[in-house]
Amino acid sequence: MIRIFALVICLASFGVEAETINKSEYIGLWKQFHGKGLANTINKAISTSKNTLKISTKFEVTLTRVFSNHQSTYFAKPVNVKFDEDLLIIRFEPKEGGYYKLVLNGWSNENSKQIFGMVYHYENNELINGVPISFIKDS
Repeated sequence: MIRIFALVICLASFGVEAETINKSEYIGLWKQFHGKGLANTINKAISTSKNTLKISTKFEVTLTRVFSNHQSTYFAKPVNVKFDEDLLIIRFEPKEGGYYKLVLNGWSNENSKQIFGMVYHYENNELINGVPISFIKDS
């Protein structure tokens, strides 16, 4: 048992090094990320939408959510994009009686950049739903 534990610790120390994403790394186009392998297959099967996120150099943000029967696009002005330490918090303009808030953090390494967090849906200024979301940088 001790040998197995030592092996696990030893193998874990050879993991891929990553750093918390910095403010400038958020800029660009991000596509929804479902994971790899079996996680990818399962998440794609149960996902009800495809999401893309575009962040301009001025921190104007567009969130596009494509569902099976319609598409919705949400916009955030730079004044509604905030950083709280390493969290990116975006409040999208109200639309059809509701709005979204997106709270993100992420990591980057030499091969990839990923961000993940929660998208919160509000109607009549009341929280009605929150779902996890993740994106990978489109290169």
